[in-house]
Amino acid sequence: MRAYITVAMMLSVLASLAQEKEKLAQEIFMKEKEIFLRQGPAQVVQLTHDGKPKYNVQLSPEKQWVVYHGEPTQESPAVVQFLFGVIDLKDFTKKEIRFHVLKGARIEKVEWVNAYRIGVMASIEGRNSYYAIFDAQQGREIDYVLGRIPSVSPDRSKIAYLAIVPRNFPPELSSDFICSVDLSLSDAQIQQQIHQPQATYPERAIKEPFSNLDERHFVRSNLAWSQDSRSIAFVEQHQGAFWVTILDVESARGRIKVHNIRKLQLAKAEQLQLRDEAQVTWGGPDTLVVSGTKWVWDQGMNQYREGSKVQWRIDLTKGVVLAAEPEQR
Repeated sequence: MRAYITVAMMLSVLASLAQEKEKLAQEIFMKEKEIFLRQGPAQVVQLTHDGKPKYNVQLSPEKQWVVYHGEPTQESPAVVQFLFGVIDLKDFTKKEIRFHVLKGARIEKVEWVNAYRIGVMASIEGRNSYYAIFDAQQGREIDYVLGRIPSVSPDRSKIAYLAIVPRNFPPELSSDFICSVDLSLSDAQIQQQIHQPQATYPERAIKEPFSNLDERHFVRSNLAWSQDSRSIAFVEQHQGAFWVTILDVESARGRIKVHNIRKLQLAKAEQLQLRDEAQVTWGGPDTLVVSGTKWVWDQGMNQYREGSKVQWRIDLTKGVVLAAEPEQR
């Protein structure tokens, strides 16, 4: 009996290894606008047959689904639709997901958030973007974030973004708020975070006015996640100065919470003017590089104009900001 069980277990293990080997051998490729699946040296399956252009073809991490989309179609004067196809490689069935966005939006990125969730980034204008979350199993859109410069953590468990500030908003309410969504939660919890956003930073109500306008926060760079997905770094203008700010975050009670804030001053506002295109990159777990462009006041034209490139290197272990230097081109 023991020998029989051992042989059965060995056969089961061998079968599992064969299945994994078959998955690893799977390869998706395009030919004449159609998607094909190569399952081995001599076995090729054609997955689509409509002859239409296809973009952002992505194979899921578990190699069970393929996702792609076509050209946008006009739905109304202000809205376009992207049709996404999701093909199940177990039985080659296909689901369609309709994604509606404002006219002029462009699909920037399609990625697998996990084994069955798909993330879709679509830019609108300036730094405004959608980040939609699809469910491949159910073939539907769970929800989408609409915000500025959305940024997904490397482990794809979290997304941070700036809440959109409407035009002609009162000055005392015109401030940047970083909001976040925990992508590892259930569909209902994700929808609640999107429809009832709370500020991750600064930790105050989004609609609460500032009595001192100098206390407002203005993000002047991208939102850069650390490689371990535990910290967000960015440049902000606050209290009459430019700072590199690092938020150490964690998932707590169904939301992304800040448990530590580190701020290092780059320069006083009268010494430097940075616009929103500054870039923050992580050079390692304890090193940041900030690159930007100085803007200088042109007395003759009565406006700011683009000046020289600048760069800072920050050592987080020592809490030291090295002097700004010209960026190497």
